[in-house]
Amino acid sequence: MATASRSIAHRPFAPLPALLLLLVCLAVALSGCATAKKSVDKVAEASRDAWDGVMPRKGSAAGRTVVLLGVDAGLPGVQPGFPADFSQRFPPLVVKECAGLRFDAGLAAGLKAPPRIASGLIDGYALAMIGRRQGVDFFLVGTLMDVKLEEEPTGFWLWKDTRYWIRAVMRLEIVDSATGAKILDESLKEELEIDSLQYESLQQSQTIRLADFQPAMERMLQNGARRVCQTLRERPWQAFIVAADAGGIELSAGSASGLAAGRVLEVFGLGPVMTSKDGQRFIPIGEKLGEATVSEVTPDSARARFDRWEAVQNGGTVRMKK
Repeated sequence: MATASRSIAHRPFAPLPALLLLLVCLAVALSGCATAKKSVDKVAEASRDAWDGVMPRKGSAAGRTVVLLGVDAGLPGVQPGFPADFSQRFPPLVVKECAGLRFDAGLAAGLKAPPRIASGLIDGYALAMIGRRQGVDFFLVGTLMDVKLEEEPTGFWLWKDTRYWIRAVMRLEIVDSATGAKILDESLKEELEIDSLQYESLQQSQTIRLADFQPAMERMLQNGARRVCQTLRERPWQAFIVAADAGGIELSAGSASGLAAGRVLEVFGLGPVMTSKDGQRFIPIGEKLGEATVSEVTPDSARARFDRWEAVQNGGTVRMKK
């Protein structure tokens, strides 16, 4: 009987080793959160690549022309240089996703930065008027919105630690020359974990260079390229009238975008300018002027026969006849 009593008396202390083991496992799990997140990100990226390889892509951006503009937001404590870096590294990533897409580097160099209205918003109307007359389908604007150092305590008790990282935010905007409206406005966020020595060094220098968070920037650019290509592939085919003369019109698209001699196109004029409450102006597609037949085609341009060529304004729109 006494033996049984002693056994019962000691029973409450039996779970103590299990409790300690549980605490150790919990600490290891918490300290491994960052590693787990990286693994999840890699698995998600591999899954996206596999899905893209199996599923057919909707639409095509082949033959479309884009003007790429990088914007330096003048972030305090961040070394300038994003526009040049963005302009050099982003186009190849987008073309990899959207074969046949063209970038007009000459017009981009002339613009340097997107025009803006008084409120600071991108002037989509001004870009649309430039794009329609120059045969540019879209304007793609990338802005480095934020880069900062952050720290966060991790773990507990004997396993307390601090996690350090650089967080970056990049904004991508696409303006459609057909209307002057944005068809994409998205912010991409990434972070790069660093050690305490690099964190202290960056704090002391008070300057973060692009090279300091290059892996995070690369991930943002790759994800951004996918998003941009997905958006462009979803847009219906159209081209712009860049000139008109006796009996015909010159178009901003050619065989690279699917045009061929004999193709019948619907011709539209410029619509009335519309203004929103925030001061943004838009230019919708105007009334249908008639139908034109493609007579000559090069990879990047085409000519079509059109009897009402005198009624056409540069910047008018053509669409495939269904």
